[in-house]
Amino acid sequence: MPPQTWTPFRDYTGYKHVLEAGIGCVHPLNGNVYYWACEKKDDGGKQNLAIYRELGGSLEWQHVVSFKGTIDAQGAITPGGMAIGQGGALLVATSLQPIGVAYDQTKTTGFQGVRCRIPGIDAPWSMGLLVARIDALNQKVIELETALGYVSAGGMDAKDREALDRLIDMLRI
Repeated sequence: MPPQTWTPFRDYTGYKHVLEAGIGCVHPLNGNVYYWACEKKDDGGKQNLAIYRELGGSLEWQHVVSFKGTIDAQGAITPGGMAIGQGGALLVATSLQPIGVAYDQTKTTGFQGVRCRIPGIDAPWSMGLLVARIDALNQKVIELETALGYVSAGGMDAKDREALDRLIDMLRI
């Protein structure tokens, strides 16, 4: 089924093109979704890499950071990818011509695979926190099943019990 609507990352008035865009990652605890877009403004500047965030559980949309061609690199910046590290840092990888790196234009474009870390972008997380959340959810499912047993004994009809059993199955990890 095709999407109901396409929602632009930003107002692209004055942009020449968006070469590529994609989903980067989802924060494992708070559900923040990160997106990237390789954007070129129609201002004579080079191609940029912009990163956006949709806050988990809401429709709030934020621009996180842009890496600008000719400012953060010698030329254009290509599409990239990112993740949120366990300390909450934004980890970015892309391809560009690093500032101050000389290259022989007759033999190479000068583009190199690069990475950077921007601390404090999102909440820290760990496998221990994820396991604790899963354990807490499983405990809630057990409590729900117990409560439903009491309700069922008091006269819940079969259709309602079937619907609640399906809900429990969906919540089970």
